[in-house]
Amino acid sequence: MSNKIDDLKKSKLIKGRIATFFTHTHTHTHTHTHTHTHTHTHIYIYIYIYI
Repeated sequence: MSNKIDDLKKSKLIKGRIATFFTHTHTHTHTHTHTHTHTHTHIYIYIYIYI
């Protein structure tokens, strides 16, 4: 049972991080210089979670 609860917590964390990933891309779209660095780091995190 505790394993299932841990899995639920993990999936909630993942969903939260995906949400922040999308928010960050939106927020940083306007700053052109920062867009590249931010998008790369966040995409990396996003992919890293899914592996």
